[in-house]
Amino acid sequence: MILEINALAKEVDLDPEIIMENAINIIKPILEQDLNYEIDIINNNNKIIIKNKKTKKDVNIKNISRNAIVKIKKSIIQFINNTRKEKREKNLENYINTLLVGKILSVSNGKVNVICMDNSFILSKKAFNPADFIENNRKYVFLLYYDTTLNKYCLTRNNENFITQIFMANISEIENKSLQIEKIYRIPGIRTVVIINNVDNIRNSVSKCIGYSGERLKSIMYDLSGEKIIFFDKKQPLVKQVTYFFRLDSAQYNIIVSKDSEYMKIYVESNDIKSRIIHNTYMLKLWEEINGLKLKIILIENKDHIMDMIRDSCNIHEKSVLITVVSLIKNISDLYNIKPSHMKINMLISEEKIKLILTCLINQTYDYFELNDKFIKNIIQEDVSIRELYIKNKENK
Repeated sequence: MILEINALAKEVDLDPEIIMENAINIIKPILEQDLNYEIDIINNNNKIIIKNKKTKKDVNIKNISRNAIVKIKKSIIQFINNTRKEKREKNLENYINTLLVGKILSVSNGKVNVICMDNSFILSKKAFNPADFIENNRKYVFLLYYDTTLNKYCLTRNNENFITQIFMANISEIENKSLQIEKIYRIPGIRTVVIINNVDNIRNSVSKCIGYSGERLKSIMYDLSGEKIIFFDKKQPLVKQVTYFFRLDSAQYNIIVSKDSEYMKIYVESNDIKSRIIHNTYMLKLWEEINGLKLKIILIENKDHIMDMIRDSCNIHEKSVLITVVSLIKNISDLYNIKPSHMKINMLISEEKIKLILTCLINQTYDYFELNDKFIKNIIQEDVSIRELYIKNKENK
């Protein structure tokens, strides 16, 4: 026992005398109960001497029952294990709210035994991501935290702080607070939507989170057992927000987005894209919650829709409209059976001219849209000054 205590003292970096004193305090009441009299236990040069407190005579070891010896041995082993555990748990203090790798040792009756930093943790399956495969020897990243209710250290893969730490570990811009996580919407094991506050106005913030060739996103999804991740930056152009949020290909679909105080409208060219948005009920409701506006998806089917789209586009005060108006012009050209080539449209509709188109449209009265189809035709067909066309149009009125 002396050798074991000395080895323990060295292992946990404590004075052997302190360890021995604690061991004696454990042994003494067991022996006194067994011998039925008070005793003194003396540590004399690593040799334990037991004396009858009253007679001062040495206690004959043969007088100690086998049950008492077994009890002493169990108590000393428990003391050694508890001391080691306290030492290990003291080491854990420095890793609270830190991501650590743990290994599943066993699964039994809904409880999962995980070893992490030489500590054993018994977890319920609720501590895991529902997408996790819970099986022996599988390794996962966990967040270490201290549960004040249970008064012990715990591991989890299924709370918001764990998700935040995963993003910080993989995205340096979030770690250095150039990008901040404003809010997280999550269906564990299925999808996580992260609202980003672009503090430093980083260009292409969502692309930064995804990483080159998607390596950051892949790493996060791996840590979350394949859970889908969507980043959302309110400072991005509306079209980018929509296409990324609803997983649409902006090159495949022509989309124009506008918003007022009550609605956000998405103009689309096909039933396919409309269905993809409407049938994604969870994301649709989440979009409305994030933006605080009701969402309208409008299929462009007639002239009135196009005119509404023009009006709404004029209310967008951001650069993205300069790109989306090209799509808008294509829709108008189809409406009036004008078929200029894609190249010709892009040549004619320069950024400067698009700005002029918007200026013209913003300054028109509502009945302009009903009376002056010719103006729009001329914009598309003729390579002349839009300002000049606008002046002629006003004179004709």
